[in-house]
Amino acid sequence: MNLYTKKGRPLQVVDDIVYSKSGKVVGQIEGSKVYDPAGQYVGTIATGYETYHGTGDRRGKGESIPNDRLAFRSPDASGSGSPFSAEDRAAFDKETLVGQVMWGDEPKIPD
Repeated sequence: MNLYTKKGRPLQVVDDIVYSKSGKVVGQIEGSKVYDPAGQYVGTIATGYETYHGTGDRRGKGESIPNDRLAFRSPDASGSGSPFSAEDRAAFDKETLVGQVMWGDEPKIPD
């Protein structure tokens, strides 16, 4: 899964755990929502596509690539997930994308 925040910050997904670019645990995916280790709502995953504008990759410029965005949506914030435990990971290198116009706010991501 290619997951980014609403503003284009890259996130790493391993199994159902979401990590920030620096490797800190953001939360666990439950359906289309992400909850932090205490079970508090972090954001909702919205599926989308991004037009590739970068260089140094095998993709062609202008090619649509799938990516999902994590956005904080206040109506979804009333729910809670199951608390869980996960260790931080090593940081990873992935380019930041341009932000997307979509409903919701930038989620609070630990970094």
